[in-house]
Amino acid sequence: MTNVFILEEHHGQGLSKLLLNYIIEVPVLQGLRRMLLVTADAHKLYEKYNFTALNNTNGFMEIWQPEIYDENS
Repeated sequence: MTNVFILEEHHGQGLSKLLLNYIIEVPVLQGLRRMLLVTADAHKLYEKYNFTALNNTNGFMEIWQPEIYDENS
């Protein structure tokens, strides 16, 4: 598991779409049962790649640290 994101200064250049196309099409990932992602504001983008809201959250757990990447934390 990893975090991947596009830096804010590079938003609007189509990099998210390029990255998603690669992730969806790369052969080594074709046998995966599940791909998960979390987004605060890009639901419409991910829906274009067939991502949907979770139907079954049984078994999912989390440690939530929303300020972990804040520079002032």
